[in-house]
Amino acid sequence: MHMSSSSTPPDPLRFDDLPFPASQCHRCTSHRYIRSGKGSVFIMCSVLPQKYPRQPVSACSVFQPAPEDQSRSTTK
Repeated sequence: MHMSSSSTPPDPLRFDDLPFPASQCHRCTSHRYIRSGKGSVFIMCSVLPQKYPRQPVSACSVFQPAPEDQSRSTTK
């Protein structure tokens, strides 16, 4: 299988398309969105020992609120 080096980047994530919209992770400074090659989106935490917490997260001991303008950002 030959992979083209000129592949286009995936479409940016829209907040409405994120998994588990009620999850506290979306409003935290410690998360990143990871998109698989098949298009699935995962929420990765940079401070928890288990990097991909079971979703949806309703309470977290290391939650750090993101500034309001960043909490809906999908470009972290």
